[in-house]
Amino acid sequence: MRRPATALGSLAAAAALTLATAAPADAATGRLILITDEASLVLHLHDGDVERCVDLPESTRAVFNGTDAFVLLNSAGCAFAAELGLSSTLPPGAGLRVERPFTVSVRIPKS
Repeated sequence: MRRPATALGSLAAAAALTLATAAPADAATGRLILITDEASLVLHLHDGDVERCVDLPESTRAVFNGTDAFVLLNSAGCAFAAELGLSSTLPPGAGLRVERPFTVSVRIPKS
């Protein structure tokens, strides 16, 4: 029971960190925050100029979308996400618990 509570606490901390350091509206930047088994935060910075795909580490338990765009969660890795897999979206400012094998990669669109 300790791990879910720790992961949820980390997700809340990640949300607060992202909101506290939000970029100005004219800048297309953001952070994709991954929370792992060890309650570690893994930040992927996004500048908005290019589309980016991130394969999630096996130990990822939650994803927080700190970007200014909807991100695409996919059940296939980045190399195959365009052709294979089921996908769903995660809105800006939202977090989601990751369930394998349903979420394997996250694609951040070009802003």
